[in-house]
Amino acid sequence: MKKLIFFLLMSFSLIDCIDCDISSPEDIAFGFRLVNKVTGADLIKGVRAEEKIRILDEDGEDPDGFTVFDSGTIFLRVHRNVEEALEQRANRTFLLYLNTNANPNVEDIDTLQFEYEFGETKGCPKLDYTFFKVSYNDSLYHEGKFIDATKFFK
Repeated sequence: MKKLIFFLLMSFSLIDCIDCDISSPEDIAFGFRLVNKVTGADLIKGVRAEEKIRILDEDGEDPDGFTVFDSGTIFLRVHRNVEEALEQRANRTFLLYLNTNANPNVEDIDTLQFEYEFGETKGCPKLDYTFFKVSYNDSLYHEGKFIDATKFFK
């Protein structure tokens, strides 16, 4: 019986040493949808996304992981690298250039702002978001633990 208890204790203590299959923060993307606040219709779904939306960061560069799916969901990687926000808050702003159906020759520019921080965790991955805040056009949509997706109402 003592051998069984010793074996179980050793097994549980080694669990943290095993590599996990969960992505590191470098691989985590944030997803969102743009929704008409009056009708609830998705503004990107069913259109040719490359003609409808363009996203640039505050330096005028395309964000890593920027992808638009046919479903209308848009993904991008919020952070440049983990080190910039390790145990300290970092900020990043993106500009969304949208061509509206009402006037396809005029771009509507929206702002997507993030504040975030990474820290060590006891689980997998060992390093993860410990704080995540997202605002769309100066409206706070979330503040707290990381969320992987949301809807923005326009």
